[in-house]
Amino acid sequence: MLSALLPLLAASCAEPAGCASEPATHPKGQCRARYYQTDFGDRGVTQAMVECASDAGNLGGNIVAIPSLRAGIGLRWLDPQTLEVALAPGGRRDDMRSQDVYAGLRLRYVYRDLRPDEPAWAGCGLAARTR
Repeated sequence: MLSALLPLLAASCAEPAGCASEPATHPKGQCRARYYQTDFGDRGVTQAMVECASDAGNLGGNIVAIPSLRAGIGLRWLDPQTLEVALAPGGRRDDMRSQDVYAGLRLRYVYRDLRPDEPAWAGCGLAARTR
């Protein structure tokens, strides 16, 4: 009985496969935004996050989460307060934020559709690693 459970237990303890994009760095160097893709086996998630440096340490959080590995997320600073977030059209989007404040720095997120010819469409390489 135990021998039949060992492969199942080993699989449930395995680290999920994941990758991260290169960061999009804030024009003044205060913040970085990147997206992560994680394959949990029975489900996958792609999420964009921002992290800003302050006297209190690094502050930041989630911008948007997509319960899919279909495409990555395009991230580009339009100005010191505005981050453009490009998402594949359609599909569910969770925790989609429009703005945040980190240590007095106001950030605004503007969304647009990601195009198939943009580098982020291919994701950060997770599909190639999990084959």
